[in-house]
Amino acid sequence: MFVGMWMTRDLLTIALDEPIERVAQLMRTKKIGALPVLQGNTLVGLITESDLFRAFASIFETKAFCGECDPFESV
Repeated sequence: MFVGMWMTRDLLTIALDEPIERVAQLMRTKKIGALPVLQGNTLVGLITESDLFRAFASIFETKAFCGECDPFESV
């Protein structure tokens, strides 16, 4: 058996500048664990459920340390 027999060919991708909340929503809605990340037509990476978990955990951690500050506000 080879990878080509089992891989997904109709890929759903996400842009490099897409908001993390949108990525999480898309992955949940489509029930997928990872998305290829594109900058233009170039593959630049892969975002996974684990990456999202770390991102959201850091937001909650920031909120715990700064009290009422907005964790989504750009610094």
